[in-house]
Amino acid sequence: SQQSVTTSPGAPLAGIETFPAGYTVLHSFFWHLYCTYKQFFESSAQNATDLSVKLSDLITQTAEWAKLGKSMDSASKLAKASAVYQIVGEVDSQTAVKDLISAQKAFSLSDDAVMGIVDRMNNLSNKYALSAADLGSGLAKAASALALGGNDLNQTMALIVGGTEITQDSEKTANAIKILTLRLRGKHTCLHIVSSYMLYDLFILK
Repeated sequence: SQQSVTTSPGAPLAGIETFPAGYTVLHSFFWHLYCTYKQFFESSAQNATDLSVKLSDLITQTAEWAKLGKSMDSASKLAKASAVYQIVGEVDSQTAVKDLISAQKAFSLSDDAVMGIVDRMNNLSNKYALSAADLGSGLAKAASALALGGNDLNQTMALIVGGTEITQDSEKTANAIKILTLRLRGKHTCLHIVSSYMLYDLFILK
């Protein structure tokens, strides 16, 4: 007949007198792992219900954030932010994560600041003639270039909003801003190199 086995961490198995070295540690590890993932799925299910998104989307987004080396807690928090963006921006799960990752990396923002990006996009989309998705797409295209040019998140969003108000095309606006920023930065670099050579010529060679 089968014997019942106690499942509490570190408890001995019935009918076994000796255990391999490290069994207690290994058993405790897997028990902790089981409890962690059980709590994660329960929390994700509740968040999915609260946000009215699919549980599969929320778990997928958590996995995408975790690929960046985020902890389980951080990835879950970030997935909640991207899920909110998915709703307000009416974008798919993959785009929601991609746009926010682009903005976070470009401006070196903390995990706690990511929800603030979504709040700004939602607020601006309610005031101006562009959607949160337009802003997210614009950030994905132009954020890195503008950040290298010394612009912060608010300035970048202002440029995207202002340009889109005129052109009525957020994608063309973001691409134009990116190209202009890179060209201006390139000219600045060239001027810096030329001026450096001029100074060298004036003060070292003469």
